[in-house]
Amino acid sequence: MKLNLIGVNEPIAASNKVAFMKLINSALHSYTKNIRKVNVKVEQQGHTGNFTLCHVELLLPGLPTLKVKAKGKTLLQALTRALQNSKKILKENYFKLSR
Repeated sequence: MKLNLIGVNEPIAASNKVAFMKLINSALHSYTKNIRKVNVKVEQQGHTGNFTLCHVELLLPGLPTLKVKAKGKTLLQALTRALQNSKKILKENYFKLSR
């Protein structure tokens, strides 16, 4: 699983990148064999209020690409919301357990 973490308006510090990579890997650890690439783009939205917008894109082999957006007051809150939403979609739509 490849991971790209991009800060749009301001760069992300190296220490924060390591912490965010650990968070992403721990959140998606059960799907690592099924995910080819993870693209995370983080934007600071200042003109409409102070919040952070996080785009998570999961490239799945043989399946459509999953794109999730989430807003939060901080970078960490936006990233955790986007990861929770992507885990929920992966569980419900793509990797259902057979009954």
